[in-house]
Amino acid sequence: MADRQPTQLADEDAMDTMLRQKLTLTLTLILLCLAAPAHAQVYFDFTSGGVTSGSSYGNNITFTSGDVTLKATSWADTGANDTFESARIRSWSSFGLGSCNRNEGSNCSNPEHQFDNYGDHDYALFVLTGGASEVLFHTITLDPYDTWDRDVSFWIGTIDPGLDLTGYDKMDLAMLGFGAQMDVFNSRSSAAIEIALNDISGNALLIAPNADQTSTYSRKIDRFKIAGLEAEEMARVPEPATMFLFGGGLLGGAFIRKRRPGLTVTS
Repeated sequence: MADRQPTQLADEDAMDTMLRQKLTLTLTLILLCLAAPAHAQVYFDFTSGGVTSGSSYGNNITFTSGDVTLKATSWADTGANDTFESARIRSWSSFGLGSCNRNEGSNCSNPEHQFDNYGDHDYALFVLTGGASEVLFHTITLDPYDTWDRDVSFWIGTIDPGLDLTGYDKMDLAMLGFGAQMDVFNSRSSAAIEIALNDISGNALLIAPNADQTSTYSRKIDRFKIAGLEAEEMARVPEPATMFLFGGGLLGGAFIRKRRPGLTVTS
């Protein structure tokens, strides 16, 4: 084979440099795609399905969407000094989740049991596990049984999935991992309403009828069932070590130089 001329070598070096630049750019784009969290929508319909565990105070109902499991429990400030005690949660077909607290008597099967602030404050706690470690909470749908006020307080946070609220009160929520109290005020109506949860991230949502008000006057009571919850799962970001090994392999290949004239390869 004839020796290559300097011009040919320069052209090959330029092509080699261009190839490495393109591969480096490709690698950068791939790593950016790997690092960007992928999202998957999850929706929980509380008007149907669900697996109930227990039939008295402290029971729970689990729902599944994709690879995410939601556990729903209910609570009320019926303990000493308005501390939380477990209540009984139940799903009523076509209406959604309602609650029966310890001060409401034994007739917890009555479909009129909702989450309300009549005398005591009822709370629903939703804890998500599986899939990504956290989700973005989008919306929750409330559906009053009859005509009631529909003011809402809610907290979102990252908590121990096994958290037991017994003995705590709402002033302890920040210590337990919840964010600030958010309030949404709505008019009196029998219509279902969708409440924006502001795309806040976490693994838990605590929601209640206006937590700063109690009333025995019917037109001021906030009362509703909970029909559904929509969130967005955030996929895990690849581990840095995995990204480094993947990127290193591609980048190493990009810098393998072309054989120079006179180089003989034997097998």
